[in-house]
Amino acid sequence: MVPPTAEQQPKVAIITGAASGIGKHWAGVLAAHGWRLALADVNEAGLRDAFTAGETLRLHRLDVRFAEDWHTLVGDTLRAYGRIDCLFNIAGGGRLGFLVDQPAENVDLVIDLNLKGPVYGMRLVGQVMATQRGGHIINVASLAGLSATPGNSLYSAAKAGLRSASLAAAVELRKYGVYVTVV
Repeated sequence: MVPPTAEQQPKVAIITGAASGIGKHWAGVLAAHGWRLALADVNEAGLRDAFTAGETLRLHRLDVRFAEDWHTLVGDTLRAYGRIDCLFNIAGGGRLGFLVDQPAENVDLVIDLNLKGPVYGMRLVGQVMATQRGGHIINVASLAGLSATPGNSLYSAAKAGLRSASLAAAVELRKYGVYVTVV
């Protein structure tokens, strides 16, 4: 028997923020189209309420702010499915309030959650995709990264940073057949 080609094999995606909202939506769409999924969220109970783990669907608690969590997620996905075709970097959140009123812990949380975390994922998954000579990273950066609004300065700064990092990574990774899209 001849093994299937890469084009014939089911695609594999990691989706962060999969317990709700945009991440949950995309997980449902891709699952319906036969993708193999590694779904991740800091809200593990919500993730398990929304999805049932199985042969083609793996569930992971992931706090995107921590590189160790990313290593665990990527390692498990590679062991289970042998490759990663797409990363949907969707997890994020903010703390509304004027900059001068924000406590230091909010600065760390919002920047780590919306910039540092997705960059960790883009870096690690980008290495995998460069080695396999193909893949697509989709980063959700929000309109707030283009047009800041009062009371949203931390979130806007983080999402603008993610947009810039995405654009630079797109140029860097293209020679390996890896696409980076920022939404």
